[in-house]
Amino acid sequence: MDFKQGFKKILQNRRISRLTIVITENKAIAVLSILFLVAGIVIIEYGLDRVTIPVSTEAPDEKSDTETTAPPLPEGDYSADYLAGEVKPDQGLFQAVMDMGISTDAALKVINVLRYNVELIAIRAGEKVWVKLTDGKTGISEFIYEPDSVVDHKVTLDTTTGEYVYSMTEEPTEFRYRVIEGTLEEGSSLNDTLLNSQVPPNLTGTVNGILQCKISFRTDAREGDIFKVLLRERYYGDEWIGGTVMYASYRGKRTGFHEAFRYSEDDPKSSYNAHYTPEGEALIHSGLRYPLDRLFIVSRYGMRVHPITGRRQMHYGVDYRARPGTKVHAVARGKVIVSSYDSISGNKIAIRHDDGSSSWYLHLQKRSVKKGQQVKTRQVIGTSGSTGRVEGPHLHFAFKNAKNQWMNPLKKRMIATPKLEGSRLEQLQAQVKDIRQRLKDIGENDAGPADTVTLTKRVE
Repeated sequence: MDFKQGFKKILQNRRISRLTIVITENKAIAVLSILFLVAGIVIIEYGLDRVTIPVSTEAPDEKSDTETTAPPLPEGDYSADYLAGEVKPDQGLFQAVMDMGISTDAALKVINVLRYNVELIAIRAGEKVWVKLTDGKTGISEFIYEPDSVVDHKVTLDTTTGEYVYSMTEEPTEFRYRVIEGTLEEGSSLNDTLLNSQVPPNLTGTVNGILQCKISFRTDAREGDIFKVLLRERYYGDEWIGGTVMYASYRGKRTGFHEAFRYSEDDPKSSYNAHYTPEGEALIHSGLRYPLDRLFIVSRYGMRVHPITGRRQMHYGVDYRARPGTKVHAVARGKVIVSSYDSISGNKIAIRHDDGSSSWYLHLQKRSVKKGQQVKTRQVIGTSGSTGRVEGPHLHFAFKNAKNQWMNPLKKRMIATPKLEGSRLEQLQAQVKDIRQRLKDIGENDAGPADTVTLTKRVE
């Protein structure tokens, strides 16, 4: 065991307080022993896990199986002053930062800034983080989160104001359109056929979910049925970043013909962004509506580190970012069973619905309904705010089932509207026309979907 490993083991076992330094008659030896211990602790505290190039005296074939290489820094003016980390399986971003030796208080400050600018609900193992400490090593001067090869999210300490500032850079990417069409063969399914056509599992699931709103595949799918799918896929060079199902159709002997079109508004977080029939009917089975017109998740349901207390505890709802005064809607008709205030929840409303479940809305700026009042679906019941114990303005939305047990609201299927109307229906019809033209253009191109749309580098 070498010098660093020995002291690291001592620290990990938390036995420093139990160490006994044997003071011999020679006081000089005792002093040297203490200095030796302090030096080892300093090396462990500040010398490990830095982004440095280790100098090894081992032969190449003797390299340890457990040795890992720190992830490379994004492009920019970086140095060995940065700590490098990586999200491990079943971790959140906060836990990944804590694993780098950062204090709870310092980690909370940057994560709280980040969560109000970046949705952190889909953190994946392998995503990279970098931290630069302040001169006194007591806080964070710069924090970088890289969810993929394209985007860098940065939180930087403004030394003038003492506040943290968020910024984002995005590398140039391009969108490529791809059509997948085929015929169901004996013993095959739409799901298997799409997967065999190299359609990613998440997009395959989207296609199935859309068409199942109109088709019972288990009873009505037949050999010889035909389908067509248009994908809009994002690439960084040859690296696939993500994709969207723009169109899906199915024609069958028993099912008839059905089409689905992706409708998108300028705001990527609009709750109206979804798939619809050409007539504007939403292709999702649900009697519930969203509580907000814009959806940006700050904190999800489940165990988390509380943004104020720093304690790990259960979060029985979903926090949506919302500016003070944003209209909050009832997700379904029902009777108001709570309309009150307390120091933790702030202004809160609860509505009991026809099936015995109840929806809860916390930290409101204003309550517009009273206990005992009947409300309709999508009725405005108040406005969002930051009352009670909160770190920033948001809507805490929660759900109880008929047995009065808290449940994950994200597992309840919700839509903005069952059918688009007015200007939104007109926008959908214009987008339907564009999608049909793209399908035609691709079909006439023997070489396949050659059209690409390139995005230039973006900095915010």
